[in-house]
Amino acid sequence: CQKVAQLCAGLSMAVLLVACGGGGGGEVADPGPGTGTPTPTPTPTPTALLDPAIISRLNEGGNDRPFVEIDASGNAIAVWRRELGLQSPPDEEILSRRYVAGSGWQEILVLASTRADNSDSINQPTLKIDPASGKAIAAWVERRANPSNVPKDYLMARSFDPATGWGAAVVIDADYLSLDDVVSLAIDGSGNAVAGWLRYEDISTRPYASYRSGAGAWSAPVRIDNDPELANLGTSRPLLTFVAEGKVLAVWNSSRDNNIASVWGSSYTPGGGWSTNEVVMRGTLSSGGMGSTRFVGLKAVASDYNGNAILAFENQVLLPSPANYELNLWTKRYSGGAWADDSTAVPVGSPFSCLNCPSIS
Repeated sequence: CQKVAQLCAGLSMAVLLVACGGGGGGEVADPGPGTGTPTPTPTPTPTALLDPAIISRLNEGGNDRPFVEIDASGNAIAVWRRELGLQSPPDEEILSRRYVAGSGWQEILVLASTRADNSDSINQPTLKIDPASGKAIAAWVERRANPSNVPKDYLMARSFDPATGWGAAVVIDADYLSLDDVVSLAIDGSGNAVAGWLRYEDISTRPYASYRSGAGAWSAPVRIDNDPELANLGTSRPLLTFVAEGKVLAVWNSSRDNNIASVWGSSYTPGGGWSTNEVVMRGTLSSGGMGSTRFVGLKAVASDYNGNAILAFENQVLLPSPANYELNLWTKRYSGGAWADDSTAVPVGSPFSCLNCPSIS
């Protein structure tokens, strides 16, 4: 914990980063010699992620839960959204701060602002860092009114290189986008990157993606659900991971009759583009109903950059009255260029009630 002593605890509502090893009023140690009373262990002094000089300004509004990523050298980046609610109109910002191992926290940078960008609102940012190189991507969605006063959404991104810092903001997509979900991101050691998000089309949401090779430009947005079975089905935000240098896996949920959801997937290779969709894990509902899987809910995906990946998902199993269902957490592996058969899926928790808690790395 030495390199990341200031990264071991969560960030508070004031976006404070607390050092490892203590909390609350401090732990109670053995009694001091000859005193007969306990000697309290000193509570470590919290290290502020935000400088005290600007805390008062921050208190004018709110700070959303930040994203924090750390690389293999112990350097870290935090990004978060801030709203200055007492201003009129309110100003919303995307802020960033970098921690350098051995040096500490650097200055706070403003990555985006509704005032500077002439936007109406900014949603919560997301961040992804490559552990080996320390390169990173931050992305968010801004809503702006066009000349006819109809809102339009802009998917924005900025790239970070340890040698040069943050690059300029670029627009990846401009359409009617989902503001309820953060953008999915992945980046590899060569700076190849991919972003995934949802567009509204008719009454459904559709998964889109854009790929960037190294320091090149982002590709035009591509809709990645290309199977005919998905033509009239809504989807969840795609989750992304680089399974090898330049190769991406994407997975998402789609629901069909009786609200039965399956996990679908596609892969991207440079020069080959996005592959034909496949069912990674299919939800089923037997004629008997009770005791059968009703849907498969996607939770997380991660890889080792060496051709192997793991998927975490939940099964909702119907139960007799009075209980309606229980949730079971399962995992499934990817290796050798393919997802394993459904029969190889492994339960890792049953039952559980925390619908949004699983995370894998």
